[in-house]
Amino acid sequence: MLCEEHKSPAVFFSNEAQKYFCFKCLVTSSKLLFIDTNYKTEIEDFERIKKLTEDSVSSTEKLTNNLHEWR
Repeated sequence: MLCEEHKSPAVFFSNEAQKYFCFKCLVTSSKLLFIDTNYKTEIEDFERIKKLTEDSVSSTEKLTNNLHEWR
């Protein structure tokens, strides 16, 4: 059995819709984000950059406070 939209194997059944779905339809209808191995590295890079930015902002804030106290 194939999904009409994606031409992929329809292996999931929905009781609500009373029809079979392929994996892509299931992900889309559930508003899920499919993360494959390529996307995973991008997310890890983003999280690393986010952490570096947070650390930088925190450090800058401390130095700015010291500067204000010194004045």
